[in-house]
Amino acid sequence: MRNKNIRTIKDIIQSYIEDIDPDKRLVKAKIINLWSETMGETIAKRTKKIYIIQKTLFVHLDSAIVKSELYYMRQAILEKISAKFGKDIVDKIIFK
Repeated sequence: MRNKNIRTIKDIIQSYIEDIDPDKRLVKAKIINLWSETMGETIAKRTKKIYIIQKTLFVHLDSAIVKSELYYMRQAILEKISAKFGKDIVDKIIFK
């Protein structure tokens, strides 16, 4: 009697590739690498760390004033990122 849950290696690899989605990973890397170009040198100098988890962009800043200003501008920043890189990549920004 054969087990019906057995999958071929081809199916497993295809499923893995779909899960990691290399195209989105590349775009996420571009967003991080082009942060200074997107936001300007002043903001880039105040940015200590930036990363994306799922569809949330986390930005660590060294200035409470800049963090406060960017918090109020987050919708415009999301629109700028969406226009440049596509809507499906980032849908939320958290400033820390």
